[in-house]
Amino acid sequence: MLCATAWRSMAHARRAAYDDAERNTRNLARVLAENLEGTIRLIDLALSDAKGDLERGGLGRPIPDPAKEEFLSRLSSRIPVLDGIRMADSSGRVLLRAGPGGAVEIADRDYFVRARSEPSPGLIISAPLVSRITGKRSVVVARRIDRADRAFGGVVYAVLAIEQFTRTLSSVDAGRDGAVLLRGADNGVIARFPERTDQGKIVGHKVVTPELEAILASGKAEVTFIATSPIDEQEKVNAFRRVGGSSFYLLVAASSEAFLESWRAEARRTAAAVALFVLLSAGAAWLLLRSMKRETETRFRALIDGAPIAVALTREARVLYVNREFVRTFAIPSAEAAIGRSIADGVTPADAARMAERVERRERGLPVEPGFEVTLPRPDGSAFRAAVSDATVELADGPAVVGFIQDITDRKRSEEERERLIGDLQKALAEVKKLSGMLPICAHCKKIRDDQGYWKRIETFIRERSSAEFTHGICPDCAARYFPYDSGGEKGA
Repeated sequence: MLCATAWRSMAHARRAAYDDAERNTRNLARVLAENLEGTIRLIDLALSDAKGDLERGGLGRPIPDPAKEEFLSRLSSRIPVLDGIRMADSSGRVLLRAGPGGAVEIADRDYFVRARSEPSPGLIISAPLVSRITGKRSVVVARRIDRADRAFGGVVYAVLAIEQFTRTLSSVDAGRDGAVLLRGADNGVIARFPERTDQGKIVGHKVVTPELEAILASGKAEVTFIATSPIDEQEKVNAFRRVGGSSFYLLVAASSEAFLESWRAEARRTAAAVALFVLLSAGAAWLLLRSMKRETETRFRALIDGAPIAVALTREARVLYVNREFVRTFAIPSAEAAIGRSIADGVTPADAARMAERVERRERGLPVEPGFEVTLPRPDGSAFRAAVSDATVELADGPAVVGFIQDITDRKRSEEERERLIGDLQKALAEVKKLSGMLPICAHCKKIRDDQGYWKRIETFIRERSSAEFTHGICPDCAARYFPYDSGGEKGA
């Protein structure tokens, strides 16, 4: 009986350790994916601004334009992780660039070929490549530029070095023998942390486990699974998450050897003195799990606090925790000022109801839309437009909702200004009338023949086809010819 009790207790503790590892890796993958998605959204916002400015201002002559160069440099400086924002013309020649290096040709790059061949490709993320300007292994994020006639005018693109991905991955502690990997759409390893001595061989490595192969074929966006790593041949609990519209995917892997180490030690002690220490073993397993949960939550909160976008943890529509970027975005004196407040404080009744319903559905495990936009207030009376997305995470004291808030006020203002300018241009174009083509005009009387064959006076013909009006007078030559006496002469005197 005691042996059976001890066995069941240790089996439960082992399963709980796996469950904890799965929850830990899943939470870390979600937050890390949001960090990467947030970076991609910031890059896309900068590229959209550049695309709109270049399209409205024309693509310019085939030489660098200092004003546009300064504009791209300013956009690039907003996102320090970038190696630069550049532009290439329709032939693939880099005309404008923000960053070091000389002009190059990119017509053979996969992102350029796609932009040129697809009329509306949206945001394009390249496969890993070696930058021809910096010489670094990089990923390119690009948008197509259209001319006024919708013909292909080139691309504006941002260069993100692979080493920046490695820095982002390093913010996650997957434990001893654990790892965080970013793979491309072709399964090749883009970045891995911690780095290994044979890191050069691992980058580009495309071998995946049968379990991961099946997940990729299924099209699932997020899943956890257990598999033996093809890189170090250790069993790991893996959290899989797609990023950037399936251009990448993340794997956060925790080694079972590491997270079961304490459990194994406890099991050995239990086996050595099962009759005497069975109750103590069960209590130790419970304490171990509590300790692991506290450690998981500590790492999870540390990652959130360093995120580049505003993050809030809520439960039952009330704020439990906010990060430093939340304090800056909402212009509040400290994180404590937000703790305990309802998420509906200060928003319109319609937005408050929508947010409360969304949180309730999240906490009940019901499906919700990926994200939504809402106007959020600041203590000083100002407000900003925000894009909000959220996800459910498991904490030691129960489930909570983690929300990601991005200020999109400038983007909305740019969109409204763009629509206003387009409307003004369309209105002006509708009011413009012009004459074109060959006009048959009489060499003697200057009448013009219209499309029906009638000869009309030149002022009548032009008035009917433009906004011009006429007033009549007489020129000095005609006055002297036809009215010689009225013009001051004394002909015949």
